Amino acid sequence: MTSPITITQASTHLSRHIPFYLGYVDAPPMAVRKLIYWVEAEVNGKKAQGVASQFAMFQWFDKRSGANEAQFLDAIEKTARDAVSTVQRDYSGKPYTPFATGFERADMFRGKAKEYDSVPLGTQMVGALEEMAILDAVSRALGKNAVDFLMENDCFDLRNMDNDLNGVSKNEIFNSKAPENLSFRHTVGLKDHIFDSDRTEVTERSLESIIRIHGIKEFKVKVNSNTDENIVRLIKMAELFKRDIGDNYVFTLDGNEAFTKWDDLIKFVERFKNTPQLATLARNTKYLEQPFHRDLLKNIDREGREAIIKLNQMFGIKVLIDESGDEHDSYRLAIENGIYGGGYKTCKGILKAMRDRAIAVSYTQNRSLVNYFNSPEDLTLREPTDFPAALSFFSRLKASVNPEFNGIFNTKCGISTEEEMRQAERTMPGLYVVENGELKLILNGNSYPTKDVLGPGLGGPEVCFDPMADVPELRRKIHLVS
Repeated sequence: MTSPITITQASTHLSRHIPFYLGYVDAPPMAVRKLIYWVEAEVNGKKAQGVASQFAMFQWFDKRSGANEAQFLDAIEKTARDAVSTVQRDYSGKPYTPFATGFERADMFRGKAKEYDSVPLGTQMVGALEEMAILDAVSRALGKNAVDFLMENDCFDLRNMDNDLNGVSKNEIFNSKAPENLSFRHTVGLKDHIFDSDRTEVTERSLESIIRIHGIKEFKVKVNSNTDENIVRLIKMAELFKRDIGDNYVFTLDGNEAFTKWDDLIKFVERFKNTPQLATLARNTKYLEQPFHRDLLKNIDREGREAIIKLNQMFGIKVLIDESGDEHDSYRLAIENGIYGGGYKTCKGILKAMRDRAIAVSYTQNRSLVNYFNSPEDLTLREPTDFPAALSFFSRLKASVNPEFNGIFNTKCGISTEEEMRQAERTMPGLYVVENGELKLILNGNSYPTKDVLGPGLGGPEVCFDPMADVPELRRKIHLVS
């Protein structure tokens, strides 16, 4: 345990709209703002800063009929203001107990959804950023890498949250050291071209060109509810993989909440598994992510449970929840309904990711011949305030496959000042470069080097963010306390 900590300052910020591209096609992008959470913490007389950020992508967070960005961002801003106004009350002058305090505040943040007419998955994102920023600051103040800090303290109060987690060791949650390079799965969107010949313009990217240029061998592929379209598209991918990669690659499917009927989901998986041209692709498929609407997890009926069991037992396809994992115990509920996988997401919190990993280990230990698993999904990250933290954390947190990285090829950084960009380039030369006045995340093919993010804190050697910078063209301050 640590000595009592003090949150000496804290602030939240909202960025300008940044063009975001899901996959690699040059289609008109979404324009999305980023929420940034900054803190300064003091431990044992030493102060350090911490920061975290995330796309406030209302199109993903809030899929209610009639939802709009203005309403969503208003709720996020109000929640962010409430967070900064109360963070000192709940953290300062107390020993660092991240799970007890973080989970209690997460419940508060989810409650804000009803107060501000939003969705819990969105308002809890504020808490997810808060816990990351505080861990970043506290570990930096102590001169510790954030994951080493968690391991040296035996994951703090994680096991106090659940009696059945007492048998889970820290070495079953984290790897003892990070790999030299962390590989990523790359998103293939529904609109992305497969072959060069599919392109309407020669300057457009295709999956074929991405593989040729970057040597990518790990993929997450979006599907929809149209089985015929899916199968045709997947056959083209299988042909491409066979020709340009061979049989050795990693493949996951993302149902994207598309299937409204269990029978339609079964029909798709049956076609997928029984189409001869897809034999190798199906064999390499690790799981099917979130095929049903996020809200359905709380109301799965007998037909749904039987369908999930059939997917696994008859077709060998395990389901992983992503959007449904919006509460502390969502993964437990999923397991009780026959689901094996739980998705990690930085916008849901790294503490929740640690607990979900511990739950998977505990259930695997107690149920012979059953392997529960986790995987990091939808890391929509680019900035020095978010990507280095994800690289640092997920290079150590155990998972069944490598993280999936959205928007890698076209999405640009867009919240940093000139000084912050130069700071990122100087302190993380393996990850960032400044070209023509823009900060760019260096494309490293299928993997990214971890050497720049293994020092103190959660992310790079320095916090590349100045909360006092007056840059309304980049970002504006929501609230600050000191």
